[in-house]
Amino acid sequence: MNKGLLYISNIDESHNIYHSQVKQLLFEYKKNFRVLEMILSNKDSGLINGRIYFKLLPGSYNNLISWYNLKNRKDELVKLIEDFDVDYIIGRSTNGALMGLHLLSSLKTSPKFIVDIRADVLDETWLRKKYFGYLSHYFSLKKIFKKVDYAFVVSSYLKNKINKTYRLSSDRIGVFGTIVSDDLFYFNNQIRNHYRTKFNFSQSDIIVVYTGNLAPWQNLETILTAYKNTKNGNVKLVVLTKQQTELRKLITELEIEKDVMSFSVPYEEVSNYLQMADYGILIRDAIPTNLASSPTKFGEYINSGLNVIINKIETDYYNVSIEKNLPVTVVDKKENLVNLFDELKLIQNKASKKIQLAKDTAYQHFEFLSLKKSNDTDRL
Repeated sequence: MNKGLLYISNIDESHNIYHSQVKQLLFEYKKNFRVLEMILSNKDSGLINGRIYFKLLPGSYNNLISWYNLKNRKDELVKLIEDFDVDYIIGRSTNGALMGLHLLSSLKTSPKFIVDIRADVLDETWLRKKYFGYLSHYFSLKKIFKKVDYAFVVSSYLKNKINKTYRLSSDRIGVFGTIVSDDLFYFNNQIRNHYRTKFNFSQSDIIVVYTGNLAPWQNLETILTAYKNTKNGNVKLVVLTKQQTELRKLITELEIEKDVMSFSVPYEEVSNYLQMADYGILIRDAIPTNLASSPTKFGEYINSGLNVIINKIETDYYNVSIEKNLPVTVVDKKENLVNLFDELKLIQNKASKKIQLAKDTAYQHFEFLSLKKSNDTDRL
């Protein structure tokens, strides 16, 4: 019989990330594990089709709030988990890992405890000036890493930081980049031509597409400014974001007179809009938040057949793109982006090899855990 795995997700189906990351990963997990899913959400329920929905209180990245949140349903959940016969507990991000930690303390068995870290949350909360959140995450993570057996992280930077900060030995930390949906991101020339025609783009237009939010570390303002100042009339900018009001405000503040075409579309339609473009763009500063990340958009751009404009930065995705000769166009620093736009040429948009697929990552997780000895508990 396959090993049992409890996966505690910190997000539910209302988030795009659930569909792009969690759902895809769990589908692949089920090929090697018996999977029980616990979703931290805004609703409570019992066990439904292999899922437990658990209502999360605000601030549950704080250890005390997480403990209080669980108190009334702890016995019920522990029984469900013990009946399922769990060998591994994976907690996604701080919320998921804290919930796993509190449940683990009440189980009669001793499943292996894994935390899945998606970002440098301490740096992000500090940048957002959420200082209570910063302290809560800091002490919660400190508690988590005292008990955790293994960690899954999305970058080498995070691995090194966790190794040094929390003294978790390097061989207990696996680096697995952010996955891309196996089915949603691909290249099809008919889709490309249909969408270019639909939005009145000509054959000579060079379409650069940005997807994501307007957080300062995403450098959208830098991209918009370079577009404003480029002398290359063939370059057209498309922005896919749910923050349409904020985007229009930013465009007005920057006094951009050129047309910036923007869309807010369901996640399952994003690839169609990417395929009509020629270049994706990803410009990041060398700050901890970016060094620790594995941007979903990078894999989505590549898998949709785009050449990706990136700046030179010591990250896993930059290093992999150079080592594996992925279709990228490198600008040495973001201040020179306008010069790159000036010289940008139309390229042949075509299907490329796919990277960071869910099926590969899920198998790598399985392989990583299978190789670990059950009594291997040494730390640095």
